[in-house]
Amino acid sequence: NLTQCKIGKTSIEVKNGQLPTEQECKEEAEKRKKEIFGTAGVNAKLEYVWIAIKEGKSFTDNEVHRYLINVKGIKKIDTNNIAREWFKCTPQEAKIAIDDFIKDTNEYEKYQKRSDFKEFREEQKVAIEKTYKFFKKIDDSYETKHEFLWDCVMRFGKTISAYGFIQKCIDNKVKCDKILILSHYPEVNTSWKNDFHKFKNDVRLKNYLYGSSNGREGSNFDDIKNKNNYFYFCSIQKLRRKNIEFDETEEFEMNFENNGFAKNNQELFQVDWDLVIIDEGHEGTLTQLAQEMIDNIKTKMFLYLSGTPFKLLATKDKFSDDNVFIFSYLDERAKCEEYAEKIRKGEVDENPYEDLPRLQIIVQTIGEDSIDKATNPLSLSESGFSFKDFFEVDKKNGNFKNENDVINFLDKLCNKYQEEKNELMPFSAKNYFNNRHSLWWINNVDTAKALEKLLRSHDYFKHFNVINAAGGNDDGTKKLKELKKAINDIKENREDNCQYEGTITLTFRRLTTGVTVPEWSCVLMLNESTSAQAYFQTAFRAKTQFSDKGMIKRLANVYDFNPDRLLQIIPQILGENISKSDNEKTKKTLGEFLNAAPIIVNHGNTPFYADVDKIMQEMKTIYARKIVDSGFTS
Repeated sequence: NLTQCKIGKTSIEVKNGQLPTEQECKEEAEKRKKEIFGTAGVNAKLEYVWIAIKEGKSFTDNEVHRYLINVKGIKKIDTNNIAREWFKCTPQEAKIAIDDFIKDTNEYEKYQKRSDFKEFREEQKVAIEKTYKFFKKIDDSYETKHEFLWDCVMRFGKTISAYGFIQKCIDNKVKCDKILILSHYPEVNTSWKNDFHKFKNDVRLKNYLYGSSNGREGSNFDDIKNKNNYFYFCSIQKLRRKNIEFDETEEFEMNFENNGFAKNNQELFQVDWDLVIIDEGHEGTLTQLAQEMIDNIKTKMFLYLSGTPFKLLATKDKFSDDNVFIFSYLDERAKCEEYAEKIRKGEVDENPYEDLPRLQIIVQTIGEDSIDKATNPLSLSESGFSFKDFFEVDKKNGNFKNENDVINFLDKLCNKYQEEKNELMPFSAKNYFNNRHSLWWINNVDTAKALEKLLRSHDYFKHFNVINAAGGNDDGTKKLKELKKAINDIKENREDNCQYEGTITLTFRRLTTGVTVPEWSCVLMLNESTSAQAYFQTAFRAKTQFSDKGMIKRLANVYDFNPDRLLQIIPQILGENISKSDNEKTKKTLGEFLNAAPIIVNHGNTPFYADVDKIMQEMKTIYARKIVDSGFTS
């Protein structure tokens, strides 16, 4: 006689890529049921369990919900949006409908591909509201420019939330007809276009057009400039100079000669833009030429988006509490724990943060047994290990000067010598399945070329499709498409003895900011950079939500082989002067960071979790001596 069914999801740990048994799934579902109803006094019965796989592809509970409502006509029970997984049907009716969903290829494809945006998370709504209230107060003069910054963790959803802000403006009769989107990274254009199409059925945005300067990701400006409502994307580089060559050998802050703005973009400076959005606003916006370009854009509203705005915030006269919204990685993890507690209390039945992978940093020390000090003395000098020296390339032949050492290092990455049993290495048997697609951050273009050659000839890594994204004149768009095609080829041919089992992307700078590759699950830090901005932008490339064959990515693993560098970066990201103080506030902040992003130190194949006291002690040593002899030691 039951007429109410909760149709939801749970997750289960997958070991070595093997799907769980039916009994294991039932046991995990029972645990989930107790979490939800254990303290609510509800006598709930577990009826049915499925593994969420359809024709080799995973599906979500939201897709099932849409199918039940739109195809089967099963109605949702109104709970004021507190519990969104309850339906008015019997368990038998639900089972028949879900079985039909799994069998029905046509309907499955129809509803699986729906991408309309549904709802903003709580913190996204707060960002939209605070930004709207700030800009609402300004006058209509284009002579005065007003700026707002979203300092939000990567994967916050800044792009989708920016569209939400525009909806808010339209709802409240704030003119927002012509929007210019700028970024130092042309490859983020794809994300803006994809998210734009999620609003194609929204009554407020359905009449808007999308254009871009490359023409491949939207209409050209000539096609839309006479329309009433449009978004237009243009790279900062293209807007601020005549001829552009993308060269990764240039520094992060590229200071171009002031040779005038691009003639073919002059029209963009004549438009009265209602809003200018600067995505990845920490990059390429603070040089003199960039500031001149920004000053010449006619608008009253600038919205900066960044996950690591350290340099922007350093400009005290530009941003303050009034025009900044902050949502950090620590805030994200706190929200995840908050909703987990609400589920345990029976207050909600869904955790919107559950599928966001948790950052985990694994520190590996490279011992002297990995390096021939007779041929490579500098990489284990008194100043500590140096990847710059370790990866030094012979300019004459393009090979590593210490090639045997590099090969030995690659062997260790895949745990080739099984007697060592270092299961924390990224490509050990234990981690292989989860790390099939990885990003390797190296120190220069020459290193990438030499490393690519070694990987392609290595006994283990030759089974990975190596994408060298470093160097050349590509703006990153072509390399991103090449990578996604390689990943898709592996997916489509997984059962047909595909030539490759995974991908390795080598980069010096490209694809480390603003791009989304859901399949990336780990990042290897193989350079000397001590920039917290660059470090965490790169690390968070692995933090995109992803599921495959019902298996959900729970961890974003960062493998760092330079312990000293990590110790220098943590104070930057936390904003605490840990070197001079061991007060309770510092300990609390560091403790929260380690809870959200645990650091596992693997010294001499003896792993241990780094604690607050140990890290503070090591940081003080670094600041006191300036040079650390041996990173983390147990």
